[in-house]
Amino acid sequence: TCALPISSPVIRQGGITPGPHHIHPAYVITNALRSVITVLLVVLVGGGSSVPSIIRAFNEEPKLMTLIVFGGGAILIVLALVVIGITSFIYYKRFLWEITETNILIRSGLIFKKQVQISFLRVQSIDFNAGIVERILGIVRLKIETAGGASNRGVMIPALKLNEAEALRAEVFSRKRCMSQTTAPTVPTAPTAYSSASVTSGASLSAAAPAPISAASAVPASTIAAPAATYANTSASRADTFVNEIGEASAQARGVFANDYYEDAPIEYEYGLTAKELLMASLSGDHNFVTLAVIIGFFSQIPTIFSAFIPTDAIESAVTEYIFSRSVPVLIAFAVGVFFVILVLNIIGSALQYGGFKTRRRGGRIEVERGLLQRQYKGVAIPRVQSIQIKQGFIRRLMGYAELRLITIDSISNSEKNSAKSMDGPGLIIHPFIKMNNVENIIANLIPEYSGWLEPAAYRRLGRVALRRSLVRNFVLPALVVSVIFAAQFLFMPYSSTLLKPQLFALLLALLAIIYILMLAGAVLWYRHAGFGWSHDMLAIRQGFYGLVTVLIPRRKIQWANTRQNPLQRLSGVATVSATTAGGVSKTHTVLRDLPQEDADAMLVWLHPRGASKKGA
Repeated sequence: TCALPISSPVIRQGGITPGPHHIHPAYVITNALRSVITVLLVVLVGGGSSVPSIIRAFNEEPKLMTLIVFGGGAILIVLALVVIGITSFIYYKRFLWEITETNILIRSGLIFKKQVQISFLRVQSIDFNAGIVERILGIVRLKIETAGGASNRGVMIPALKLNEAEALRAEVFSRKRCMSQTTAPTVPTAPTAYSSASVTSGASLSAAAPAPISAASAVPASTIAAPAATYANTSASRADTFVNEIGEASAQARGVFANDYYEDAPIEYEYGLTAKELLMASLSGDHNFVTLAVIIGFFSQIPTIFSAFIPTDAIESAVTEYIFSRSVPVLIAFAVGVFFVILVLNIIGSALQYGGFKTRRRGGRIEVERGLLQRQYKGVAIPRVQSIQIKQGFIRRLMGYAELRLITIDSISNSEKNSAKSMDGPGLIIHPFIKMNNVENIIANLIPEYSGWLEPAAYRRLGRVALRRSLVRNFVLPALVVSVIFAAQFLFMPYSSTLLKPQLFALLLALLAIIYILMLAGAVLWYRHAGFGWSHDMLAIRQGFYGLVTVLIPRRKIQWANTRQNPLQRLSGVATVSATTAGGVSKTHTVLRDLPQEDADAMLVWLHPRGASKKGA
C-alpha cells in the first residue's frame, strides 16, 4: 500500500517524528532582521529628499539634531524590533505543518486562521533556499509547488532545518511515486529514447544513442544500473580541482542546527561546472554590453551635465576648449577603470552565484544546487518541464557556447506576489555556459524525453518576404525614431551651436552611422537566423539578432497554437505563428513572424494530425 507508516525509515533518519510540527524557532530572529532591514531601506530611500533640510538643521542646532536623529532613530529601531519580534513569535507558535498518510497539512495565521492540505499526487516540486544568516543557522525556506491554475501559487514553510527539508522532500516524492504506480496503467513495453520516425530527414543524431528507457522511471536503463553517472572533465586541472573543493566545502557547510541527511533515492546523472565555465559564464554575459552602453550614454550626456553648472553663454567655450580638449583622456581612463571594476565585480558575483553548482537527475525529478554564500536548492518534476531553451548571447555565439534552461510550470507564493520571483528569469538554468556540441549529450542523459531535437541542417528558412519585412520592422522604423531624437537635440537644446562645431558634429554623425549600421545588420541577421522545423513529436523554433535563441517544445506540451495575419502580411502571403505552453506562472508564448502561409498551415496540421479546419486551435 502507498499509505506508508509515518515512522518510515526516511522520516526517522531525517529527525521528523509523527504529528504536527512547528517551524524552527530561528524564524523569529531571521524574520525580524529581514523586516527591520526592509524598513530601514524604505526610510532611507523615502527620506532622501529631506537630507538638505536635515543638513541645514544640523548647522543651526547641532546638539539638538544629533539627539533627535540618533536618539529617535535608535528608539524607532528598538520599537520596530519589539513589534516585529512579537508578531514573528506569534506566527511561529501558530504555524504547524504535518505529514499525514496521504497529504501535507499546513496550519497558519495570526488573526485569520488558514489550513492547507496538499495531496502528494499534486506536489510538483519542493524547493528550498537559504540566505547568509540562514546558512549559518542551518535552516532553509521551503516552497511546495503544485499544479495550480492561472495563479499557480506555491505554499511556503518559512523555516526548517536543512535535514528536515531534505527528509520532507524525499518522503513526499517517495509516496507520490508509490501512489502513482498503483493508480497508473501498466506500460506494456519500454520505449526508447529515439525512434525511426522521431526526426525529419536531414537531422543527424549523436554517434551513440542513449540506452532504452525504463518504463518505471523514464530514465536510461544503463544510467539506473550505474547511479551517480556524471558529465565531468576526466583531465581536471588544478583550477577545476580548486573550484570543486570550494563547492564541496560550501555544500557541506550545513549550519549550526542542521544535522546530516542522506537520501536513499540514487542519483541517476549529475554534472557540475569547471573553472573555465564558471569564469566565462560571467565574462560572456550580455550584461557587460549593458554596462558599456551605460558608460557610453554617460559620455553622450556630458554637455547636458555641464550645462547645469555653466551659464549658457559660456557653454560653447567650456565644452570645446575644456571638456573635449583637456578632460577627454581623463574621462576615458575613468570610464575604462569603471568598466573593469564592474567586470571584476561581475566575476565575483558569478562565482558566488554559481559556486558549488550541481545539476542532477534523481527520482523522476531534476535538481539544481548552487551558491557559495546564499544556497539555492531547486527541483522540478519531469512532467512539469514544458520546453527547453538554448540561449546564445553575442559573445557566447562567437565562442560556440550557450546557456541551457528548462522552461517549467512555475508558481508564486503569497510572500512573492509583490516582489520579483527570480533574478534569473523564467524556468530553471541547468547549465549557464555549455559548449554547443555537448548540448545534445546533456539533454539525452539528463532529460532524455527531449532528446533527438533537430540539427541546424533540418531547419526550414523563411522566405525572402521575411527579409523585407525585417528590414522595415527592425531598421527603417527604429532609424526614423533615432533620427527624430538626434534632430531634436539640434533644434531644442541650448548648446546646439556648440554641437555644430566641426569636430563634435563629425563625432555625432559617426555615432549615428554606427547605430544605423548595427540596426541594419541586426535586421539582416534576424532573417538569416530565423528557422523552424518539427519532427514526429518535437517543434523547434530558432531566431535572434546578434544572439540566438532556440526553443524545443514537445507536441504534447503545446496547449494551443494559432496563426495571425495583419493586412500587410496577407498581401505578402506570410503569417505569424504562436505556440503556447503552460510554462511560467500562467503560460508562455513562443512566436515566430513571417512564415510562408503554407508552412504556417502545415504546422497547425502537424499539431492536429486529424486536420485543422480553422487557423487556430
